[in-house]
Amino acid sequence: MDQVAHEAEDLGWLSAARPPRIALVEGVNDASSELVEDFQVTRYELKVLARQYLEDVKESEFEYAAYQQAGSTETTKSMFGMRRLGSIELVLGEDVLAKALAPVEEKWRRRFVDLKMDFATPVKCEECGEEFYREVLYQVTCDGCPWTP
Repeated sequence: MDQVAHEAEDLGWLSAARPPRIALVEGVNDASSELVEDFQVTRYELKVLARQYLEDVKESEFEYAAYQQAGSTETTKSMFGMRRLGSIELVLGEDVLAKALAPVEEKWRRRFVDLKMDFATPVKCEECGEEFYREVLYQVTCDGCPWTP
């Protein structure tokens, strides 16, 4: 592979020849992550990319909040996204980037509020019928009943 984005450094694939790494993710640490020479992006395109990177970051954060776990692909995309957002901020500036990201931030703020309500609302245990509060979204039985995730 030729030159890749510096934000992808140390986000490589597991290999016996190198220290342990995490998931091989399209566009982050695979063959398609190679930088394109002689192509420049516009400020508008940077805003579009920034919104997508923030979506990746928020999706990973949401999965962890909802399920107390996140996969290696999501984690890799999130780490890469945070790094790229930092690089884009250096070009666009903090205020311009914040304005561009505001709709994505609001969308995810609402999703997290909804998630908080899901955890704050009691549900009926599928085993005994008692009401309980879930610790993760896929929990269907109370602490007193057997449960396999």
